[in-house]
Parts: sequence; structure tokens; C-alpha cells
Amino acid sequence: MKKIATIFAVIMLSTATLFAQPEIPSGYESIYSLKSEEEVAPLTIDAQSSYQLLGPAQGWGESLEYNLTDYQTLAIKLTYDSLDAGKEVAVRFSANGSAKLIKILLPEDDTTHVEKINLPDYANEEDSVFVGGIVFYNGATHWSFSYDNPSTQAISVDYVAVKERIKLPDGYVSIYSLKGDDEEIAPFTVAPVTSYQFLGPVQGWGESLEYDFSNYESLAVKMTYDAENAGKEVAVRFSVNGAAQRVMITLPEEGTTHTEEINLADFADEEGNVLVGGIVFYNGAAHWSFSFTNPVTQATKVEYFALKTVPAESLSIEAEDESLAQALPFTVSTKMKAVFTPSNTTNQKVSWSSGDESMATVDENGVVTAKSV
Repeated sequence: MKKIATIFAVIMLSTATLFAQPEIPSGYESIYSLKSEEEVAPLTIDAQSSYQLLGPAQGWGESLEYNLTDYQTLAIKLTYDSLDAGKEVAVRFSANGSAKLIKILLPEDDTTHVEKINLPDYANEEDSVFVGGIVFYNGATHWSFSYDNPSTQAISVDYVAVKERIKLPDGYVSIYSLKGDDEEIAPFTVAPVTSYQFLGPVQGWGESLEYDFSNYESLAVKMTYDAENAGKEVAVRFSVNGAAQRVMITLPEEGTTHTEEINLADFADEEGNVLVGGIVFYNGAAHWSFSFTNPVTQATKVEYFALKTVPAESLSIEAEDESLAQALPFTVSTKMKAVFTPSNTTNQKVSWSSGDESMATVDENGVVTAKSV
């Protein structure tokens, strides 16, 4: 009977271990999968203690064991007691042989937090990121740093994951860079016979005018697909100037990658505006507004959604009041403006300066003031 109970206990323990797997969000992969290592998270770390999440016990600070060059983000999800809200924990990791420190302030209005570390910030001159180890400090002290308000309760590290770095061709920018605060979604694998919203609010994106694509030539969608999807269809629906538009894409029969270039001028209004509210990718999923002739049946990886920039061909400087500018009286000001060709040049930022401030000054807005005659 005792033997049976022991076997049962072992089975229960094995089952608990089997199901205690981290719930990693789509687009991310566990850092332990990179070298087929045993999963460490989820893991509870006691108060005032530390735990080495990755790397060798000795010499991890100089180690270059994990190549994260092709990854954009290192994400660590934490679940914490409400008593720790507003308090600090820390992560130390080695990047290219040098120890780095990230101090994390746990949000006051929640009990979970995902810290996202931008890996390219730690790249060397060759744009490489080699990590040797990661240590989590749950209020534990270390000679190299101190806390203002350290955590005092146990904390769960729910996962340690990485997200692949987006690889854009020259002359393109990610759609998520336009507003600066949007998280990069791609690369992202869309399951068969499903759709996924890559941009815009969940509700009302069809009427939204949130993203200005006016000064870009095209919207590029790069896909990697299964050979079984060759010759089959996917679709992109997006709102432009308040109206839903659709582009049907037949994946080439030769190869397993394809970049669809959507000409944005085709969707511009009379003033040349291309204001986009949202973008949804349909990987064979049905929609009431359209149907497929030959839909895909396998998963499709969207490598990126990117915008092709419009380069400047020429630049001229003009005065708002040309007659005044020809003979600008002492202490009088007039505004100058930069005129780009073509008019929808993407980067129209200019920096103003005066060649001789004893004669005239110019401010950051191009306003010129005469100083002497």
C-alpha cells in the first residue's frame, strides 16, 4: 500500500511539473528554448533573495553563451503581492561581457507587470548582443547597486521570453514607429483560418484616422508561408480615410516568402491624405464583406508591416513675405519655410541656423530677425 501511495505521489508531482508551464504571449518564445534547456519559469522567488534565471553559476558576467542578436525584446513577467506595489526589484544581466542593471518599479495599480528590455540598446559595434546570464533580485542587496524602496514580499517570475527582431529593408520604417509608443507586433505567426489585427483600436478602427500614411509611398507586408499555401490566398483589410479597403493576395507558387507592396497613392483622398485607422490580416478566415476563391490552409508568418519612405529630391527656402525678406528692416522679423520636392517627402525636419548672428538670428521655427544693416 505504501509503495502504491509513493507511486501515486510521484505521478502527481510529475503531472504538476508538466502543467506548470509558462503562458508565453504570441510572438514570443521562452529564452530556455534557444538552447533546448529545461524551463525554469514560473518560479517564486522569496523576499530579500535573488535567483539566477539564466547562465552558468560562475563567470556569467563574462560569458557570451546566448546569442540574442536576432531578438528585439527580452520580456520578464512578474506577479507580485499588493504590498509590493510601488516598490523596486532589479535584473542584472551580462551583455557582450559587461554586466548591466535594470531597476524595475512595480506598478501601484496592478499585481502583474511585464518588463520589456530593448536588446538593440545593448548591441556592440557589430550590432551583436551576446548574453551570459540573468539574475533577478527580489529586494536582495548587491554591492553594485542599492534600492530606494525594495520589495518585501515573494514574487513570481511567470516567464522569461524573447521576441524576434524585425528586419526591414533600407528605406522602410515599421508602422509601429509612427507614434513612438506602439509596441512592435511582427514577426507574428497567424494560425490557419484565423485573422489578426495588427494595427489600430479593437473597436471603431474602420472610422478611425489615427495613423498618417500620407508621406509614404507604399505599405509593405512580408510573409513567410508553408509550401502547401503556395498559390493560395490571404487578405489584408484596412481603413483609409474612414472607409474599409481590402487587398487580396495570392501567394506565389515558387518560394515560401512574399512581400506585397500596397501603393498608398491608390487610396489617397483629393488632398493626398492617407489616414489609416486599423489593419487586419486574414489568413484564410472568412468575413462577410468578401470571400476567397482558394484560401490558405496553413499558418502564415507576417514578418513585418512597413512603410516605404519618400526621399527628398530637392529643398528650397522661401519667405512667407518675399518683399519684406528682400530688405528686412532692423529688428523686424519674417518667417522662412522649407519647401520639399516632392511635397510628400517623408522626412521634412529641418534645423535652422544663422551664418552670421551679428547680421541676423533665426529661431527653431525659421523666424529670422535682422540685427544690423
